[in-house]
Amino acid sequence: MEQKIAYEVLLAYFKDGSYLNITLNKVLKADMDRHMKNRITRIVYGTLQNALLLEFHLKKFVKKVKVSEKTILLMGLYEHFFMKRPDYAIVDELVTLARQEKGARTASFINAVLRHAFLEEINFEGLSEDEVLALRTSHPLWLVKMLKKQYGQDVTMVPITDRWAHSTSALGSCYCVTANSTPEQAQACIDFMGLLYTDSKLADMYTFGIEGEDFTYDANGHVEQTSEKYNHSMWESASATVVTPLANEPDNKADLYKDFNGGANTSSAAGFRFDKTPVAAQFSACQNVFEQYGFPLENGGFAASDVEATIEAYQAALDEAGYQDILAEFTAQYDAWKAAK
Repeated sequence: MEQKIAYEVLLAYFKDGSYLNITLNKVLKADMDRHMKNRITRIVYGTLQNALLLEFHLKKFVKKVKVSEKTILLMGLYEHFFMKRPDYAIVDELVTLARQEKGARTASFINAVLRHAFLEEINFEGLSEDEVLALRTSHPLWLVKMLKKQYGQDVTMVPITDRWAHSTSALGSCYCVTANSTPEQAQACIDFMGLLYTDSKLADMYTFGIEGEDFTYDANGHVEQTSEKYNHSMWESASATVVTPLANEPDNKADLYKDFNGGANTSSAAGFRFDKTPVAAQFSACQNVFEQYGFPLENGGFAASDVEATIEAYQAALDEAGYQDILAEFTAQYDAWKAAK
């Protein structure tokens, strides 16, 4: 079901140039499971945002395809490279979709191309720096060259607000121990996490892969990645203070992190955690509204001329979904928490 809906939305875009947000609004029904909506939205926008990169890889295996076939193949490549789903599941679902939509011959073609394409990493050998940047960002080469000529490569970051630490500062990437672990298993997990955040060798392995196969150390002792298998952010694996800097990062990266985090102000709401239970239905409804409006607004899913009107519609939809109820409940809980301190 998810693959079919995402396919129909993307096919309408590739064939007719339809606005994704309008088409998505039509197919993402109010009673649809929120997780299903999230996955459909991610496949649609993710495939389109990385289309140039995915088409570049696809051309190594097939030179000419119909729009319907290309749509299915790009979806498969996006799920393989960016969503990290099991290859067998991607192939099985998309081959079934192809058979339902276009017949057995197309299904066999999709099966063969995906299986071959999944065996190789995206290879930029022989391309210029600008060409690689254009593919990685899925921007036209002429635009990349124009922007580099106009703005250059140097970027200056100027802080415009103070830094604040609050209750959710460290909740972006967390580890946990399952409740059904034995005491011995739980202790082993704690011991491993302790090493992961203190042992540089283990942290490098967990972040970059196997030395000599996925990465090497250069003459300065920095990491040079030689594989794209490990493409997640460093802070999703271990601590910035123990992971070895990349070749293009400063020697004092750990100190910079310590200074940045150590200089943060503590929020007056630090320690407060909002209990969504009293407004669970409204919160879920607002999350659905975010997927409908917020996500595409943040990722360029609307024409520039439609942004202002869409923001107004977004705000109205949030209020209709119960945003004001959530705000009132949040305020009441915060006031009670603060009064008890």
